[in-house]
Amino acid sequence: MNKNYLSKINSDELSFVEKILQENHLVTHGVFSDNVIFYWFISDEKKVGFAAFEERGKSALLRSMVIFNEYRNQNFGSKFCSLLIDKAKEMNFKNIYLLTTTAKDFFLKQNFKLTQRNFAPPEIQESEQFKSICPETAACLYLDL
Repeated sequence: MNKNYLSKINSDELSFVEKILQENHLVTHGVFSDNVIFYWFISDEKKVGFAAFEERGKSALLRSMVIFNEYRNQNFGSKFCSLLIDKAKEMNFKNIYLLTTTAKDFFLKQNFKLTQRNFAPPEIQESEQFKSICPETAACLYLDL
């Protein structure tokens, strides 16, 4: 049976994270701020991917979820997302928001709901991701916890 868990990414590992973000055409601007926490997704003691939460008051902004190429299409994304939701609850967030140009259908299958950007809480709308980084065409999704 696979043992899956999250492990906080250390600051000395962030250059590797940045390289992977760039290879996956994901935004690096603002992801290394003090209010952004990165987590490894570990399965059977192997690093399978990573993601980050940007803390925005009582809301979490999910940033940069990546499953490494060799582990894609093996259901790790769903397992990882479930662990991230549990972590957000543990951190006492009320909800999770995200913007995506490529993974809308995946997150809808994880019980996220589609919404308009202007319905997001002010602390989410004030993030750089919402104000300027992600295009207006990016889908906005949320999950109440």
